[in-house]
Amino acid sequence: MSLPIQVRLDGSYDVKKLQLDLANAEQKYSSLPQSGPYHDGSWTGIALRNANGDYKTSVVFGGGSYSDTEVLTSCPYFKEIINNFPFTIGCARLLFVPAGKRIGEHTDTGLNWESGAIRIHIPIVTNDNVKFHIKDEQLNWKEGELWYGDFSLPHRLHNQSDVTRVHLVLDCLVDEAFLALFPTETIREIESHIPITRRKPTVDIDADIPLICTGYFRLPKQVSKIPLFGKAKANTLTNQLIFTIFGFPLPIGFHAIESRRFENLGYEITLICHEGKRTTLLFENTAENKIFDIELLDEVGTLTLTYIKMQKLMIGFSISLIKIITKTQQYVKRVTNSV
Repeated sequence: MSLPIQVRLDGSYDVKKLQLDLANAEQKYSSLPQSGPYHDGSWTGIALRNANGDYKTSVVFGGGSYSDTEVLTSCPYFKEIINNFPFTIGCARLLFVPAGKRIGEHTDTGLNWESGAIRIHIPIVTNDNVKFHIKDEQLNWKEGELWYGDFSLPHRLHNQSDVTRVHLVLDCLVDEAFLALFPTETIREIESHIPITRRKPTVDIDADIPLICTGYFRLPKQVSKIPLFGKAKANTLTNQLIFTIFGFPLPIGFHAIESRRFENLGYEITLICHEGKRTTLLFENTAENKIFDIELLDEVGTLTLTYIKMQKLMIGFSISLIKIITKTQQYVKRVTNSV
């Protein structure tokens, strides 16, 4: 099977305007190290749009509920670009790789045609001596161009130039409007090998959904062997059912594809029934054809509330520990120059 590694897309942008907005962003906001042990901490970013609207958040994609960060108020051209795309952009970042620095080989999970989430790039500052590879194929992307790359494959970068390389990186949900960026023959070629998961249009939810689909839940044992609790609520402004797992930093949003049915990246949730203080939802992994129930409860007991407090502490500690380990790995790579 041979899928395209890179594709030049239908779009080009004013380089001077891109670089002016970049200067505004750099002047007012600090770029922060990206997660991952495959670089030395010098690979940094500024979030323009993400799951919680905080430009300091390095966690990027998958929340399903997205909003602009304050950075876009100082970057009108970036805002125009993002708003003019007729499909959903879940995450938009400025990513910086300083002169002489490397990003080690790695893959980006969850970004592929089957999941329905794809990453595209607009180079803002680059140079012929930036060596950017997916597998063994070199990417020679120019400033102001719009490109797709298959980042589910191993990729790496070495900035051998004397400038900081900067790209505007967009994580997009796939629908027909997104696919229109690609040559028609490219989409046909992809679909001859694998299915493309398309995001269905959002519709209005039923008026009673906010009342009956708000409550506590426990993740099914098929999802987590360890008891994990969270809370669900419906958002009538975005027509979403939003799940928060206590202690995790980001919510997960499912958009309405029918008045009582919701979807996010290959997962669907359907309202089955509501009885008294209990609501039952059918949760389906459409890619793996796995189905199980989630029960929402208006109230939980004192023992469960006590456990929820412990869960928040345990998850918070685990996240902090992961951050410390990652920063330590990056420091070791910086000291030993071993990226």
